[in-house]
Amino acid sequence: MPIVRQGRDKIAGLITGSDAKVYGSTGAVLWLASSTEAHDPASSWLGSTPVASTMEATYALRAANVLQFRGIYSTAMANFQWEQWGIADATASGGAILLNKAVQQALGTKTCAAIWTITTCMTITT
Repeated sequence: MPIVRQGRDKIAGLITGSDAKVYGSTGAVLWLASSTEAHDPASSWLGSTPVASTMEATYALRAANVLQFRGIYSTAMANFQWEQWGIADATASGGAILLNKAVQQALGTKTCAAIWTITTCMTITT
């Protein structure tokens, strides 16, 4: 689950202080989409019609170099085949900066009869 160029640039901005909006409990948003398109580092958004979920209480978490995010999708949300997910810094796609984009995931098909929780992990490596 690689980061995208926008995410790389956002990390650089956070390190240098030119960007202050963090991917924390009130800033991170987990997005889902049904598109099966391949990963492209130049991509700036998820395919098809993505659906957002703010972080569950106490998330995002960090343990050393592993970041963990969790979103809950109610019976009225994201009722389609889950193929992509990404972490962004806003609930509206127009102004959000996408950190990463995981594609071709085939996570299952959610229906309006279920509430689903998704927990994602990012490992930062050297």
